[in-house]
Amino acid sequence: MKLRTERKRGGSKILSVTIAALFAVTAFAVVLTTADTNHENEFDEIIGAAGVSPAISAGGQYSLALKSDGTVWAWGYNVNGELGDGTTTDRNTPVQVHGPGNVGFLTGVTAISAGSNHSLALKSDGTVWAWGWNGEGELGNGSTANSSTPVQVNGLTGVTAISAGSYHSLALKGDGTVWAWGHNNEGQLGIGSTTDSSTPVQISSLTGVTAISAGHLHSLALKGDGTVSAWGYNGYGQIGDGTDGSGTNKVTPVDVFSGAKAISAGGYHSLALKNDGTVSAWGHNGNGQLGDGTYSNTNTPADTASSLTGVTAISAGDNHSVALKGDGTVWAWGGNAEGQLGDGTTTVNSRTPVQVKDPAGTGLLTGVKAIVAGYDHVLALKDDGTVFAWGYNSNGQLGNGSTADSNLPIQTSISLIVPADGPGPGDTTTSPGGGGGKGGISILLIIAIIAVIAIAGVAVYFFVLKKK
Repeated sequence: MKLRTERKRGGSKILSVTIAALFAVTAFAVVLTTADTNHENEFDEIIGAAGVSPAISAGGQYSLALKSDGTVWAWGYNVNGELGDGTTTDRNTPVQVHGPGNVGFLTGVTAISAGSNHSLALKSDGTVWAWGWNGEGELGNGSTANSSTPVQVNGLTGVTAISAGSYHSLALKGDGTVWAWGHNNEGQLGIGSTTDSSTPVQISSLTGVTAISAGHLHSLALKGDGTVSAWGYNGYGQIGDGTDGSGTNKVTPVDVFSGAKAISAGGYHSLALKNDGTVSAWGHNGNGQLGDGTYSNTNTPADTASSLTGVTAISAGDNHSVALKGDGTVWAWGGNAEGQLGDGTTTVNSRTPVQVKDPAGTGLLTGVKAIVAGYDHVLALKDDGTVFAWGYNSNGQLGNGSTADSNLPIQTSISLIVPADGPGPGDTTTSPGGGGGKGGISILLIIAIIAVIAIAGVAVYFFVLKKK
């Protein structure tokens, strides 16, 4: 009797262990299933592991993308070498930006910016690299010769942000100072003159800056206290100081707005995202790019349509504007001749924001994490690392293998999330969640299940068979 009691107790213990193991494996499987289907969490985890946040940038007639592994990819117009692949051949699908001197590939990049015809990249060591058109010194290397591969911008270290305008460049240092180089015919460098510079020059009157944006012929800076400063060309009131027209250009920064948390300088207009999630705009409005319901220019900041709330990011193109809301939807307004509003039309400009549709045109584009407006095309980065594009495509700037314009978002042939054991140089696409360790996790799950079956077998043996 005593022996039978001990046997029961032993069987009960084994049975308890078996049940606990079964619960553990079930929970493990649930976690894996959730992780496998939650792309946003995967996006964030990969960013954290790699230390690089994927990014997009749209230029004149070309596009740039930064992958989570710190490599840079480009497509579209390339006559001046703005794609950085060592050639001057247009590409309608992404190609990897080569390394300096056309050796290897550019790596260790943390930020990118595309101008009209030149490109900038910020590396993790705080240095800045540039390629493409250099007629006015916008590459910042002391020359005016174009380069189809990256060259280092002279004398810049400790940089935390970059912005490429049409023909000038800006850099923000970690100490809050701003540096500028390139074309300066309208005072867009902010250095008190209209003389071009082929090397960076500090804008001495600017301190405490947290963000910068270079437009066509004017520039914006955001200070830590929410103040927006502007300088350069002011023909349409894009400076925002209440003046416009001949003789009103500003060759040094002037404060024009307060209460902002983000800025964007476009062709001839400016945008500011306010702390309350609404948007203000000023400057040229011939296509409705200010989004205030009119086609009238304004030389002071004006609120966009009251329907535009909950905004988290803004981007100003040449004659159109784009906004990203906190719910992952995208809104656009202004010029639409090439379909850059993404609403399935090309016939009517819009002076108020319209919502960008999905690729089929039957629903709405959702799940977007970042947006950027080029000259007359737009890019959107989704939370699964895929990139969508719409608008003008004559040089392949939409990156889908064609040169046909699109008035609806189409998927670009690239994904910006690179798994830890992902593709090597030269591969243009990756599948988010594919080839990135999920296979290893599946094997662990199988091993765990086998272990549970083995334990269950032992329990049955001692508790049932041995009992007999």
